[in-house]
Amino acid sequence: MSVIRERVDRLEEALMRLVYIQQKTEIELQNFKEEMKAFREGINEYKEWSKKHIENIQKEIKDFKEEMNEFKNWSKQHIEKSDREMQEFREWTKQHIEKSEMAMQEFRSTMTEFKEWSQKQLESNQKAMEQFRKEMGEYKEWTKKQIEKGDQEMQAFAEWSKKQMEKSDREMQEFREWTKQHIEKSERETQAFVEWSKKQIDSLNQAWGNLANRMGTLVEDIFAPSIDIALSKYFQAVPDVIDTRKKVRINGSSLEIDILAVERKKKRAFIVEIKGSPDRGEYVESFLEKLERVPRFLPELADFQRIGIYAALNMQEETVKLLTRKGLYAMVFRGNVLEIVNFQDLQESRSS
Repeated sequence: MSVIRERVDRLEEALMRLVYIQQKTEIELQNFKEEMKAFREGINEYKEWSKKHIENIQKEIKDFKEEMNEFKNWSKQHIEKSDREMQEFREWTKQHIEKSEMAMQEFRSTMTEFKEWSQKQLESNQKAMEQFRKEMGEYKEWTKKQIEKGDQEMQAFAEWSKKQMEKSDREMQEFREWTKQHIEKSERETQAFVEWSKKQIDSLNQAWGNLANRMGTLVEDIFAPSIDIALSKYFQAVPDVIDTRKKVRINGSSLEIDILAVERKKKRAFIVEIKGSPDRGEYVESFLEKLERVPRFLPELADFQRIGIYAALNMQEETVKLLTRKGLYAMVFRGNVLEIVNFQDLQESRSS
């Protein structure tokens, strides 16, 4: 019995080892799969890199071939020119040699006629002829060396010209890069200055509005003097009456309008509400209610078109969008003029 138990224990131990080895093998296989996956991704990236690198090299080779073709054409023209000059020089040399040979022939004829007259003179002339031939041989050697020297100088000039062209191309590219950088820098600096100026003006307008609010003179000091110009610019209106801080009481109730501009001919009434802190939704709703109450307190405007303008030194974009949805014009003070910032949006929405 103990032998069987021992064998069972050994069998269980062998099975546990087998399970362990199997699990270890599966883990190693999983790691191997991940390594193979990473290896494949690396191979793919290397292929993409190689493809781009090869395309760049092909492009550079193409550019180099084009430059070499241009240089070959240039060299061909100069070589043809040199050949023409050399041919002209050879023709000139040939003519002079022919002239010399003709002179020599005449000289020989003369020597034959006077051969009997002086043998010594003939010998002397023969020596002179030998010297002349020697000099002509030296002259031919000198001419050959000059031609070879001209070819070498022409080759050196061609190489120098190529280097100068390459240098000029590099300098031109550097100059273009420098110009581009300075233009971009100037544009950035100009844009930054414009933004800074805009913020400074808006900040100044805000400070001015806060100061005017504390003094209670925002309407009289800023908006009232320029309201007729703004109405003329945007509505082509020429008001007959412009009242500031108009206040009407009926049976214990009152209605106060900061600026009221009336154009009787076109039956239009421009009602301007001015706020020092305009970015509050309840102020916009209060202004809409005030526009509804105008016919009760000013019955002479009951059949007039009532145009509501919500004004401030400055206001947030969200406030402008709210006014546009409510059908109210948003007026702000920019620089030294009054502007309706949502005029175009309102006109388009009303015409559609």
